[in-house]
This record gives sequence, structure tokens and C-alpha cells, in this order.
Amino acid sequence: MAFPITIMKMKSNELINNRGLILKLVVICKDYCYIREIDDFFLYAGADVNWKEDREQTQSSERMHCVEEWIEGIKLNASQSQANDILRKVVGFILKKKSISELDAEFLRSELSDFNGQDYEAKSEVPLMPKDIEQLLERLIKGLPLAMYPLQRNRRKGKPTVEFTDEYDVQDLFHALLLPWVKDIRKEEYTPSYAGTSTRMDFLLYEHKTVCELKYVRDHAHARKVGDELTIDIAHYRKHPNCEKLYAVIYDLQGLIPNPDGFKTDIESNSELLTVEVFIIPQRTLQ
Repeated sequence: MAFPITIMKMKSNELINNRGLILKLVVICKDYCYIREIDDFFLYAGADVNWKEDREQTQSSERMHCVEEWIEGIKLNASQSQANDILRKVVGFILKKKSISELDAEFLRSELSDFNGQDYEAKSEVPLMPKDIEQLLERLIKGLPLAMYPLQRNRRKGKPTVEFTDEYDVQDLFHALLLPWVKDIRKEEYTPSYAGTSTRMDFLLYEHKTVCELKYVRDHAHARKVGDELTIDIAHYRKHPNCEKLYAVIYDLQGLIPNPDGFKTDIESNSELLTVEVFIIPQRTLQ
């Protein structure tokens, strides 16, 4: 007895490889989005600023080319689940644009529904007001690459770009981001003497009894020493009466710290009498 063969449409678990969706996304961005807006969609969705692939332009439209550069960069640098999540969020941002046609919006909703097996309701991704200093600092620190991006690559009206080549560049940007939020910021305040020496803090947030220390990993040799530098800094900072918490920000653009998770654990767990949080920026994701 012969049984009929039924061909079933399978729900895709690979949104990033859905060529139909990506082609539609490219066309929608060409018709409804600015270049800067496209970059913001991918960055706010969780893509790293360094993932955008610098490829020879094959599209006549810069906007279409911009989307393709991001898609290729995500495929190369993100894990499958992270890539799917980034693309899902990008589509969510586009669905919130009132200018796109209902036909295009319905296509996007349908593709997302096929991906996750349920109707997709685009949620607001606009950051909420930080509720305390801890939430504010975490947001500003993790957002440093996002704040750098338009200054490095996307200035308006042909203005010269800004290069972040040492820790002073990163510190200046972080200071500017802090100023609207924190009233009393003390730059380079000296710590009490410890073992016969004293050191200067990058930023003491006096009212919050919090210090922010930013380091820029210059090369392989410095990557091997930056942990020792932080250990010495911590020994000094815990002597200061207005330092109860340290935010240590390590800007490691080239990924020279070989084991960032181990580095973070070692520094945070070996500090006494002082709460330490370590952030290695940009974040690196396990594949």
C-alpha cells in the first residue's frame, strides 16, 4: 500500500540564514532608513562596533550595502543564537517605524513568527532611566563602544573622526558621559600612602563612594601586566575613606587578554575590604 508523501514547511531555527528575510530587510532599509539609523539598529541590538565588515560595495545603494556589511560581520563574529537574537531585535526596531508599509510589516512579522513559533510583538528597546548609580555606571561602561562609534566612523558634514588610541582618550569620553548624571566627580585624586607610595584615581564619585578606573591595553606586554597594575591600585584604593566600590574598566580593543573571564574572576575574588567589578570592553562572546 502506497502512502502519500506530505511536504511540510519546517520552522527555521536560523533567522540569520533566512535569505528571503534578509533581502526584504535590505530593501526596506533602502526605502525607509538612513545609514546612521541602520548602524544604530544593529548596535542597539547587540552587535559589536568592530563587526561591521568593510567590503567592496556591490550594491548601488549605500543603505543596502550597509545592511549587508552588518549581516556578514554578524555571521563571522557572533554565535548562531546571538546572531539570530540580533537580527530579531533589528527587525523589531524596523517594525516600530511608522513609515514602512503594512505589507512589508506583515512579511516581517510572518518570518519572525515562523522563526520562534509564535506571534512576535515588537517591544520597546529604549533604555529606561537608570534607577541607581550602579545601573548607570554599568550602562555607560558597556555603552562605551557604542558612544565611540559615531565619533570614529560616522561624523557629520565631513568632520574629522576621533581616534581612541590610549587610556586618556577613553577616560575623556567616559568623563563626558558621566557629567550630566553625577554632580561631584573628582579627577585624579590621590590615595593615602600605602607601602610608602600613593597613586591617583581616574575618577572618584565622591557622594557615591565609588571609583572608576579605566585602562587601555596597548600591546601583548601590557596585557600581561594590567592585572598586576589593578592589584596594586586596589591596595591603594581601599585605604581611601571615600572608596567602597571600584569599577575597573579594561579597554581591550585588540582582544589581547587571553582569558577575559578568568581575569575578571581573579581580580574580583581576590580583593578585600573593597567591592570590585571588572568590565573588559568590548565584550567578547564565546562562539
